Amino acid sequence: MHWAPPINVFEGAAPRLEAVAVEGCGLPWRSPIFSDLKKLTLSGIEEHAPCIDALLDILTASPQLNEFEIALTHIQLDIYTSPRRVKLPDLRSLRVKYLYPEAMTAVLNSVDAPLSADCVFCIRPEDDQDMAPELEGVSKRLVALARSVRNGSGTLTLQMGYEEQDGWSNWDAGHVDILNHLAGKIQPYTKTSAPKLRLLDIPRTVPEDDDANLLFALHRTFPNVREISLVDLGHDAMVDALRRLFPHPGSGTYPFLSRLTTLTVNRSSHKDWAVWLHSHRRRTGKRGGVTPLPRNLTPLQLEEGSIDTDGLQSLQKLASETLSLCNARLEGEVQRVDEE
Repeated sequence: MHWAPPINVFEGAAPRLEAVAVEGCGLPWRSPIFSDLKKLTLSGIEEHAPCIDALLDILTASPQLNEFEIALTHIQLDIYTSPRRVKLPDLRSLRVKYLYPEAMTAVLNSVDAPLSADCVFCIRPEDDQDMAPELEGVSKRLVALARSVRNGSGTLTLQMGYEEQDGWSNWDAGHVDILNHLAGKIQPYTKTSAPKLRLLDIPRTVPEDDDANLLFALHRTFPNVREISLVDLGHDAMVDALRRLFPHPGSGTYPFLSRLTTLTVNRSSHKDWAVWLHSHRRRTGKRGGVTPLPRNLTPLQLEEGSIDTDGLQSLQKLASETLSLCNARLEGEVQRVDEE
């Protein structure tokens, strides 16, 4: 049965809605419910999706919009539509995910968001596809941010990896391809102000396959990075990253990102990698003991999740004065409180 969107919503009235999310269906895009919003989400709309002109009208009608996300939506482009930009001075979060290249470029070129806004751009290029068109809008945004940072306005944070689990996880080298494309655009602006790095759920690659290793590519591209976050990495990927950041003492291997001062790890459990790192840093020979992490690493921060006593003690021996727990729970502390 062919579905058609209703002629009006809420009988044509406009309730005082601040947040609207439309998923998998179309609505009358000129409806008054799409006005004066603080949050707007459009997701999975193939048929009856808004044309670019209607989308920009919606954004124009919500000048105080704080959050805007559009994903997997077939935005219709009209070659006769005059290009225009919509200013959203209060926008804090902009998420544009998995649109067709032309639509993604049109959206990013039309939304005038503050440089302070948190931006997430997700793409899914096909094999052998020229990435330049799909990354055009992203490149422009990154260049503007990098130029602003170079002039003293804040810090650029680059997050790369898998934004969500969607069964699409066999394109590991593609992260490096994207990085190589974008790096050429922003490197002139990052020589004096290194970006912060945030790696999200990246896969492990075999040690000899450096061409597909995102951390290796980041080390080559931004060697002066001082802050990095490892988020939701599996055990093998976590071990692979730690081995490269902190080589075994006496191995003669030069560490990646040798100027690193802040390492943040965000995982549901910190026990396994903490115990592994302690063992990895163990000295051989009569002296024994472990080699502490570099003194310039201040701090080593654990975010979220939990860690047991063994894991905590292992890390304390490696970073006794700089270990920091941020919303990370010590296993067993709740039980002790209850017993008292």
